[in-house]
Amino acid sequence: MTVSINTGTIRLPREKTSGAVRLSPAGLSVGTPVMTSSGERCIEDLKSGDRVLTKDLGMQTIKCVAFRDVDLLKSPYSAPVHIPSGTFGQERPGADIYLAPTQRIALRHQMFDVLFSAREVLVSAKDLIGIGEVRQIEGLRGVTYVSLGFLQSHLLYCGNLAVDLGPKGQSTSRPSLSAEEARLACSLVRPLVAQVHQAAGFPLH
Repeated sequence: MTVSINTGTIRLPREKTSGAVRLSPAGLSVGTPVMTSSGERCIEDLKSGDRVLTKDLGMQTIKCVAFRDVDLLKSPYSAPVHIPSGTFGQERPGADIYLAPTQRIALRHQMFDVLFSAREVLVSAKDLIGIGEVRQIEGLRGVTYVSLGFLQSHLLYCGNLAVDLGPKGQSTSRPSLSAEEARLACSLVRPLVAQVHQAAGFPLH
């Protein structure tokens, strides 16, 4: 089942399930690679019944897919944020991805336990702008963002990067960082990226 709606919670027919479907915020752009039971597929090619790989609960079934068209001439601050391949290490992400500014991704580091009381944290794409080659795209007239519906919120693998599909502030044990905290988190993660690239003979960021 594919629907075109903007927000919130929808309910499937009673004969299918009595649970509410949680529709993720529309934060993944058309073209985003998603890891499924049959390998990576573009998010716009997914449909109800497909199984995708989540970080916490393995393969989960999509209940619905929704598309949201954004007029960037009216809402320029909604333009996608470009996160280049390898920004957070080799194959993280494994390909360039484009996320809505408010889309959150998961970062992990052993020092986060001390700084944020959690080993893994969530940072918004907009707070990564200017770090490495992360940039907000300019000059687009519009963009299509995609939401996925599940029976509960998940972290989904997109280009080998875990992105949060839950409503803001409702992720289980992963705190959402402020802009300053996000940059601090990245300053810890990215030196490790540089060391790996240097050892492998790649240029430093």
